[in-house]
Amino acid sequence: MMASLETRDDTEEQPQIYAKNSFDRFGDDMCALILSFSPQKHRYRYECVSKQFQRTVFVSVVNVIISDGCLTQIPERYVPQMLATITTKCPNIEIIDCRRIDTFRRHVPTILTTFRDNCHNLRHIYCSLLEGNNKWLSEYQSLVTRIGSIDRTYSSPYVQRCQRLTKIVIKSLRDGFSPKRPILTTRLEKLSFRSYDGISGGDNQLLAAVVANNQSLTRLSVHAMKPETVEIMAEFADIVSQYLPQLRRLSLYFDATDINYSLDASLRTIGVKCKQLKILSLGLRSVYAMGNDFESYKQQFVDPLRHCHRLTHLSLELSQMSGKYFWPRLQYLFIRYYKHNNTIDNEFVYHISRLPALQTLVIQCNQDIDFSDNDLNAVLSSSPKLKNIEIRLQASKRTQLMASLDTTDDGNEDNYTQQTQIYAKDSLDRFGDDLFGLLLSYLSLEDRFRCECVSKQFQRTVFESAVDININDRLMRQIRRTTITQTIATISTKCPNIETIDCRGINKSYDKDIPEVLNSFHDNCRHLQEIYYNLRQNYYQWIPKLGSLVTRIGSISAKHSLIHCHRLSHLAVDSIRKVFDNYSGELMAKNLLGFEFRFSDKHIRDQLLWTLVADNQSLQSVAVNEIKFKTQDTITELIQQLSRLPQLRELTLEFRAFPNQDLLSDSLRTIGMICKQLKRLSLRLNPEVTEINVQTWDPL
Repeated sequence: MMASLETRDDTEEQPQIYAKNSFDRFGDDMCALILSFSPQKHRYRYECVSKQFQRTVFVSVVNVIISDGCLTQIPERYVPQMLATITTKCPNIEIIDCRRIDTFRRHVPTILTTFRDNCHNLRHIYCSLLEGNNKWLSEYQSLVTRIGSIDRTYSSPYVQRCQRLTKIVIKSLRDGFSPKRPILTTRLEKLSFRSYDGISGGDNQLLAAVVANNQSLTRLSVHAMKPETVEIMAEFADIVSQYLPQLRRLSLYFDATDINYSLDASLRTIGVKCKQLKILSLGLRSVYAMGNDFESYKQQFVDPLRHCHRLTHLSLELSQMSGKYFWPRLQYLFIRYYKHNNTIDNEFVYHISRLPALQTLVIQCNQDIDFSDNDLNAVLSSSPKLKNIEIRLQASKRTQLMASLDTTDDGNEDNYTQQTQIYAKDSLDRFGDDLFGLLLSYLSLEDRFRCECVSKQFQRTVFESAVDININDRLMRQIRRTTITQTIATISTKCPNIETIDCRGINKSYDKDIPEVLNSFHDNCRHLQEIYYNLRQNYYQWIPKLGSLVTRIGSISAKHSLIHCHRLSHLAVDSIRKVFDNYSGELMAKNLLGFEFRFSDKHIRDQLLWTLVADNQSLQSVAVNEIKFKTQDTITELIQQLSRLPQLRELTLEFRAFPNQDLLSDSLRTIGMICKQLKRLSLRLNPEVTEINVQTWDPL
């Protein structure tokens, strides 16, 4: 037989065995995740592959982008039919992005109506407010959360209707907001506008009113900064640093020829007071007039950036670059040159190589830059984490790699998408961490440590899905060959997401090591929620501290430790007497979900079983082993007590002596009629019994 993979359903279905070359080995969740990486137009092609593809190919479609390019491919009379097909096949859509519709803007009301009526999970609409029919806005204003652009024909009242707005791109503040009306929008996360001159401080006053009502802003972009005086620029910096405590990304583009003052004080204010700022894009345009006086220009615009120590992304647009700079957290550096005689001195190259966290360096210029191979090799060899150096030319692009391409950002926040990534065909980097994490989740813990050295992506994902660990005799023997403290600490550190520890497979010879093992996992695994264990005589060393985590016990020899296990849900004992206090006779295990025990007629005489059932009406699984009885009435009483469990779903009965067949038939009939939730029944009979009447099984 070909190698196969077994899939099991612990509730009802029997184990299924599939051929190695059968795609049915993988469940719908795995298939849906793989298909989620496909673009929407390919999903319609894959739909005919199999029934599993039909079930899963559209499940993960939660957002749809409709653009002019999409509508151009379809005759206008078929647009309603196309929209109906999409909404029928993709009922889980939550987001509609219409910001790329311009020529076909007349279809926007029809598009939104169709999706609203068929996609009941619709939560967000991204659109552009363009000249034309705007009657639909009043109907869908509660769903509009992002606006891509606004025509001047739309005044601020139209924007103010969208109170769930989180992102907006406008030409100027006055196009979207009015100083004469209250600011109703209070959920903005990104604000981008193209012109800001601050004439007489008017823009600063309006900006202060907007950000005061939207302190949730994390991204601010201004593409044409022309503040007339240093006072207006300082006021802008004070507004940003005072009202935007959550600001993480800031883009400012200046026309350096219109500014005759230093930005040192303003940029210092932003760098020091904006504690959350991590990404800064600083554009300095039209710098040709500065000639060779680069030092004064550097002091005016670039030197103040030395105060921004928390930056992780930095974009600069300038004429040349030199000097020493140090950003300890900088991961991405983008430099764009305007002049044709581009130069980078060796000192600057050296300081780039000394940035400790830099991973990506992008240089964009009009012509090939004077960047010798020796300088490039020096940067690659000296920088500890640098993965990618990219030189972008106006007519072409030349990329030199150290390891693999990372996601790059061209510094333009108006773009809807990031740069397209190209990986080698044999590179595993083509697949995301989420898919790798799912594939590696099928490995055993031992195999995960072997696969850890394959790649950095394996290192990131191989232990993420390790949420439970089974500590048995085999594992303990391997650990005893090394230092237990060191090995357990390594496992618990690499697997911080562990939620469940099962120690029931450990025999008594390793009991002395259990406190150290459990304490190590408790200290390093913050998500630890459950411990399965066999309570023996060493419980006093750890049960007072970890007793609240014990939810399953396989056997018990120190029953007084049960008072510490408040969350106990499953318990297995040799005798029911083990769960009753010797002195008070009080039941010490209540509200259980699963219980396994050995039965004898003494449990009926002493009413122990009656008390157990009365205080554990939540029981869903019961296993009665080695049933001993002297009279048939004992079996009848046992069945009656078990029938008092309304939540019983799984029952196991093991008879040491075979009961009368008529009595067994009556017992099965009682269980079948009263236990309405029962789904699994296991009968284990004495092997000496060679035949049973067919009528015995009729009650089933």
